[in-house]
Amino acid sequence: MSQTIQYILIAAAVIVLLLIGLKLFKATFKTIFTIVLNAVIGALAIWLLNFIPAVEIPLVWWTALLAGIFGVPAVIIMLIVSLIK
Repeated sequence: MSQTIQYILIAAAVIVLLLIGLKLFKATFKTIFTIVLNAVIGALAIWLLNFIPAVEIPLVWWTALLAGIFGVPAVIIMLIVSLIK
């Protein structure tokens, strides 16, 4: 399976898990939409950052979850951590 398809599947799985979790806690549609939008933007940002040769941020469940909950600031922190390594 290509790496791009794997990234898309991981991001989709995290989004579905977030939706299920939020529905269990009876979150509003606005909250769900905000978290899903953060997840999509965060996963896209990680995917785009991986095209830079010096950056290697794996798109695994915990990085997608961080990007989904905290959005772009989490991606920036992951970028800084990956550049320090």
